[in-house]
Amino acid sequence: MPSCEHIPPDRFHGVESRRHTDACVRQLSRSKEFQRYITHREYSESLQLTWFMALIGLSIALYYHLLFVYRDMYLAPFGNFEANTIPSLFSTALLLFYIAPCVLIAPFSGFFETLPSRGALRLAVVFTFINMAVVSFGGKWLHHPPFLITEPPIPWITGKTSEARQLVTVTLTRTLPLQGGVVAGWLVYKWRRMRWKKAWHVPLPLITVPILVGVFSCLWFFLATCFVTSLTTTSFFFPVGGDTRAVGGDVVSNILSMVLAIKQEFLIVLNWLSLPVSLPDARILYHLWCATLELCVLYFLGVFLSSFSFVFRGIFWLLPTHPTTWLLSLISCLVGLNALMRSDSGNILHVLGLLTLACMLVRNGFLITP
Repeated sequence: MPSCEHIPPDRFHGVESRRHTDACVRQLSRSKEFQRYITHREYSESLQLTWFMALIGLSIALYYHLLFVYRDMYLAPFGNFEANTIPSLFSTALLLFYIAPCVLIAPFSGFFETLPSRGALRLAVVFTFINMAVVSFGGKWLHHPPFLITEPPIPWITGKTSEARQLVTVTLTRTLPLQGGVVAGWLVYKWRRMRWKKAWHVPLPLITVPILVGVFSCLWFFLATCFVTSLTTTSFFFPVGGDTRAVGGDVVSNILSMVLAIKQEFLIVLNWLSLPVSLPDARILYHLWCATLELCVLYFLGVFLSSFSFVFRGIFWLLPTHPTTWLLSLISCLVGLNALMRSDSGNILHVLGLLTLACMLVRNGFLITP
C-alpha cells in the first residue's frame, strides 16, 4: 500500500471521498448502538435539571413555611396546634418525596459536567458531617422527635475522654437513620456512572428517580430506627456519666401510627372525599415537615460551603512535608492522642483537634510533594 506522501491530494477531497464519508457518517448515526449512546447521554443529563427543581421547590417550601407555619406557630403555644398551623398532607408529601430528593440528587449529578469520584465521595462526607453536627449541636431549635433527635445536645466540647465511647455511640445512633438520603444520592451517582451499554433506564427520570430516592430514604429511616431500637433498651439513649436519659418517645410506634394515618388519608382521597386538614396526630406531621425542611436547607447550604473549601487549603501548606519533620510531627500527634485517651480527665475537644491534625499530616505526606 503506498504511503500518504504518494497519494494524490484529490483522492482526499474528491467527490467520491466526500460521498463515502457522508455515507459512513449517515450509517453510524443511524446505527442502533449510536442511538442507544445518544439516548443514554440525554437521559443522564436530564437529571441535571434537578438543580432547578431543588432551587424552585426549596424556595416555595421556605415561603410556605414562613407564611403559614412559622407565623402561626409563633402565635400559638407549643402543644396547642391550630388547624392552619399544621402543613397539609399534600405539601408534606411533596417536600418529602420530591423536593428533598432533588436537593440530594442535584449535587451528585453535577451542574455542567459529571462529578468525579473524589468529588462525590467528598460530598457524601460533607452531608454525613452535617447530619452529625445537627444531631450533636442542634439543641431545642432543631429537635423534632421522632424524626430528628437533637435534644439534649451531645457535649463534644466539654466532654471527657472517658466518655468518648458513649459520645460516639449516641452520635452514630442519632445519625444512622438520617443517612438514607446520603446513601440514595450516592447510589444515583454510581448508577449514572455505569457504562452506557450496561445502564438500565427508568421512565420519566425527573419524576421517578426523586420519588424512588424519597421512598428509599423513608425505608432506610424505618429499618435503621428498628435496628437501633433493637440494640438499646430505649430509643435514642444518652448514656453520659453513667446516667441513661431517654430523649425520644417510642419511635417505631409513632412511625407506624403515622403510616397507618397516611394510608387512611390516601384511601379517603381515592374515594373522592375531601382531603382533611391534618393527620390525627398533627404533631407528628408538623415535626416531619420541619425536620425535612431543616435538613434540606442545611444540605443545600453545605453544597455551596464545600465549594469554598479551597480557602482552607492554605493550612496544609503550613504543615511540614519534609520526610523527617513530617514523621516526627505525626508521631508526636499519635503519642499525644494515646496520652489523652489514657487520661480520664482529658478533654474530648483536644482529642478531636489532634486527630484532625494527624489526618491533615497524613494527607500532606501522601498527596503533597515537598
